[in-house]
Amino acid sequence: MLIGLCTALLSAIVTTAPPAAASEDGLVAAYGFDGSTGDSSGNGNHGIAISPLWEQTGKFGQALSLNGSHSTVVSVPDSPSLRVSDAFTLEAWVRPDDVEGWRTILLKQRSNGLSYALYAHSSWFVSDGENSVTDEDRLPVDTWSHVASTYDGEDLRFYVNGTLIASSPAAGSVTYDGGELSIGGNWVWGEYFTGLLDELRIYDVALTAARIQSDMTTPINEDTGPDDPPSAPGTLTVTGADSATLRWGAANDDHGVASYEVHRSVSRDFVPRANTRVALVTGTTYTELLPVGTHYYRVVPRDTAGKAGPPSGQATFTRSQQGLVAAYGFNDHMLDGSGHENPGQLYYCDFTDTGRFGQSIAFDGTNSVFSTWDNPFVRTTGAFTLEAWVRPSALSGSRPIVSKERANGLSYALYTDGARFTSDTEKSVASPVTPPLDTWSHIAATYDGTTLRFYVNGEETASAPASGRLVFDSGLFRVGANHVRNEHFAGLIDEVRVYDIALTPARIQDDMTIPLA
Repeated sequence: MLIGLCTALLSAIVTTAPPAAASEDGLVAAYGFDGSTGDSSGNGNHGIAISPLWEQTGKFGQALSLNGSHSTVVSVPDSPSLRVSDAFTLEAWVRPDDVEGWRTILLKQRSNGLSYALYAHSSWFVSDGENSVTDEDRLPVDTWSHVASTYDGEDLRFYVNGTLIASSPAAGSVTYDGGELSIGGNWVWGEYFTGLLDELRIYDVALTAARIQSDMTTPINEDTGPDDPPSAPGTLTVTGADSATLRWGAANDDHGVASYEVHRSVSRDFVPRANTRVALVTGTTYTELLPVGTHYYRVVPRDTAGKAGPPSGQATFTRSQQGLVAAYGFNDHMLDGSGHENPGQLYYCDFTDTGRFGQSIAFDGTNSVFSTWDNPFVRTTGAFTLEAWVRPSALSGSRPIVSKERANGLSYALYTDGARFTSDTEKSVASPVTPPLDTWSHIAATYDGTTLRFYVNGEETASAPASGRLVFDSGLFRVGANHVRNEHFAGLIDEVRVYDIALTPARIQDDMTIPLA
C-alpha cells in the first residue's frame, strides 16, 4: 500500500482542498446497508456495486458482505458534499474475517492516491507531508467493532468502540481531483475488506467522543417495512448523429422510482460503477453531445429509498467523422475511437494523468511503443492526414510520433520535425519549425496526391511536391516508435488521429480543440 509501509494496524487516511456543503449536523453521507447502497443523508451520494452481497444479520438490520473482490466494492461518484475540507469524521461498524494487510473500509480516491480513507488497521494523513496515527492492537475477527477517525484541523484521532485509541498532530486541507468514494476496497491499490460492513457515516465536522458513542447505538435506517429494489428499466434505445438521445422504458418499484443513473463507457459489455455515471435524471430520456467514437450506455434505476435496481441492457452509439480511420485518446484505455475497432497494446510504457486532454502515454525514448495490428482502414493509399498532440522531452535525432511499418521501410510516418511516405519512392518534407521541449504542441501532416504538408499548432510550416499511391504490407501501426529504423519518441503523446483524406488547416485547427473519448 502507501509508501511501502508494511505494519498492519488500526487507522484512517487523509490528503489535503476546497470546502463542501454541509447538512445541519455535518452529515454528508450515510449508508445503513439494509439491502441497498443508497445514501440516507439526503445528499444523494448513492453508491453502486457490480454484485452486492447482503448479510441478514448486521449490526442493525442487514449489512454489506464483502468477499475481497471488486464485484462487491461499492462505488460512489464524486460530489461537492463528499469533498470535506478542514475537518471530518469517518465511522462504521465492521466485522472483519481477516485483519492482515490493508483492509479498506472507505477511501476517497484521487489520481494514484487518496484524499481521505478509513482502514480496519491503519491510518494516514497526507498534507504537505505524510502523517499517520496507529494502534499496536488489531481488531478482533468475527466480532463487531466500531471504528472511527476524526480530523479537526489540528489532530487526527482514531477510535475503537467509542474509545480514543491514538492521536497525532496534523494540519492542512484535504485535496481532491474528482476521484470516486469506494467502500470495501479501492481501485488504486485494491486493498479489499473481507467481512461485514454496516452503518457507515461521513461528516464534514470532527465529532466528539460522545457523539461517536451516540452514533454507535443509533441505526441509520429505522425499520420502515419491506422495500424491494426497482425492476430493470425497459428496452434502452439510442438515436442521433452528433448527439446521442437515449430513451428507455420506466422501471417498476413498490415505493416508486425516484431517478435513473445514466452510465457510459467506451468499453463494450461494461458494468456500471461510479466512474461510468454521466447523469442522474428523473425522466426516461437523456441527450448529450459526444466526441467522435463508439460509446456504450446502460441505465440504472433508483427508488425513493435509494435502492438500485438491475441495469438496463446495453445500447451502442457511434459518432463518426468523415475520413477518420484511427483515433486514440489514451484515456486509461487503448481502444480505437474511430469506430473501426482496432485497439492497441502498450509495451514498456503506461498512461499518465498529464495529458493534453485527460490522460496521455509516456514514452521513454528507448523501448516504449504503442502498437496495433495491420488493418485495411489504416492503409490510406491516395491521401492522408496524421496528427497528434506531443510534449517531447528530447528532440535530438529522429523522433517518430506515428508510423505504419512495412518490410524494410515505412508506408507513412509523422515525426516531430517532418513527415514521409512511400509510393514508388520515398517522399518527405522537413520543417524548419519544431515543437519546444516539455510543452504541448499539435503536430500534423497531410498528403492530397500532389503535396505533402507539415503543420505545427495548426499553422503550415513546410510543404513539398509529392505524388503516387502509398504502398503497404502487413506491417504494424505504431505510436511513439518504429522498429524498422529503431527510432523512438521521448515524452508524452495524446489525441492521435489518422484520416484517409487530406484535412484543411481549418479542420486540423478544429481537431486541436476537440478531445477524443
